Amino acid sequence: MEYVLSILLLQFCQNKVSSLEHNRKVMLGYLLCILSLLMCLWLEVKYQQSRMKVVTAYLLAVLGGNSSPSSNDIKNILAAGDI
Repeated sequence: MEYVLSILLLQFCQNKVSSLEHNRKVMLGYLLCILSLLMCLWLEVKYQQSRMKVVTAYLLAVLGGNSSPSSNDIKNILAAGDI
């Protein structure tokens, strides 16, 4: 009888451990999804900031009298501002 109970207890513990292991894997998967989503959002913000800098440089060139600024004009404006 003790042998059977010890086997049942061992199986119960193994199931709990594998259940915990499964839960850890699921939680790790959720964590990785959240981290990758945050990374995508961060990259999107960085991209938007970069785009806004170019748009601002373009508008500064137009306000400065250059009706059709080239890419070199934009690069020069950004370089002058150490951006």
